[in-house]
Amino acid sequence: MFLRWDLMLTASAAFGLANGPYASAQTVYIDEMATRFQSTITENLEFIMAAFFGMLMFSVENTQVWGNIISYYVLKNENSSYAGNLSMSSECGANFFPSENDTNQNLDPPTEYQRFLLIGIYLGMGLLSVLIMVFFWNL
Repeated sequence: MFLRWDLMLTASAAFGLANGPYASAQTVYIDEMATRFQSTITENLEFIMAAFFGMLMFSVENTQVWGNIISYYVLKNENSSYAGNLSMSSECGANFFPSENDTNQNLDPPTEYQRFLLIGIYLGMGLLSVLIMVFFWNL
């Protein structure tokens, strides 16, 4: 699949339409949990809400960090002999021209094994999170 503007705009609109209700429902759920928890203790409700949203944001950012670590180790090229070229820094940043970029030697796509391994790890972690949620779900 190649990236095209019509595909990107459609996907962005679909994500925006889906993410709005999701974020609202998530906020209401955290708010309800914090309110119920506050009724069992004597702390201030604002403090409890801040703590609950802090735990939520910690777990969201934590998954980003662990996902990047896993991606790094799965996609790492062990056979790379690229030593870097410090003299080409004038072609980076605002001076970067994609048509003239012959200095980047690590643009090999991942192998099928690496792709399937990465997808398998992420799917496994997603299933593990569902199992943990079901295990701790208080019906």
